[in-house]
Amino acid sequence: MKQLTGPQLFLHYAWPCAEEKRKAGKISQGDFDQLKLDLEQNRHPNGWLLEHGFKTASYALYKFAKPNKNPWALETVVDYWRYNHQGNTPVIFGMIVEITEGKIMVLYDSRRFEVSNPYKLSLEQFSVVSIHCDMIIEVIE
Repeated sequence: MKQLTGPQLFLHYAWPCAEEKRKAGKISQGDFDQLKLDLEQNRHPNGWLLEHGFKTASYALYKFAKPNKNPWALETVVDYWRYNHQGNTPVIFGMIVEITEGKIMVLYDSRRFEVSNPYKLSLEQFSVVSIHCDMIIEVIE
């Protein structure tokens, strides 16, 4: 997989919350479909859609970045989501302990649980991954 841009990585982390936001009327069906298409086609998402669809996270990103960082720079997005996201569902880091056909198990805080790989990342046993809402977002090491 090629290197993502800051907005693309932001969408990868925020996407697990998109369906709930759509159901609550915080993201229109049209905007939801556009963001989904951006993910599927690995396109650069529209900044306005990110800011308005994920208001709390984008506001927190801007607050985290100020005054001397570009909020949408890849490094800023990485630092925000990995280490500073304070949303309802935290980002955690787990180690992959089992990969079988259709099943990925990770170890986090002495607990094993199943996660999904929605972005079809190349995974290996014992890799450390970031997880948001039981979805693998990035391979860390």
